[in-house]
Amino acid sequence: MYALESRNGVTEAYMEKNRIVAADSLQLMGILLGNCVFDCAGKMAGKFLDNTFYNVKGEIVVKGKVVPPVHEVEELLNQHQQEGAVVLTSITNHTDIWIEISGLWSKHTLADTLRVMSLA
Repeated sequence: MYALESRNGVTEAYMEKNRIVAADSLQLMGILLGNCVFDCAGKMAGKFLDNTFYNVKGEIVVKGKVVPPVHEVEELLNQHQQEGAVVLTSITNHTDIWIEISGLWSKHTLADTLRVMSLA
């Protein structure tokens, strides 16, 4: 399991079994398919490379850190299995786009990045 941490070291989400859930609400935020991160509407939001999630502009959104499994998160991930499958079926374009990594941190949180992508 990965804890996805902001620039300030705050855990914004957890990622396990290709699903990303919010740390505070434990709601499904997105999924990982290969190294591509998709929002819940099935739109590509960026890539997860070298334990770091980059948005499509190449900015760092969060960094992943391997942590021991959190029991409540694992239980909810099992509940989100069907929801994750729905997101998977909504992905119509899995073209692996090239992202130029800037090394700069994004001004947007993970939740904002995935929500913005959902509304686009």
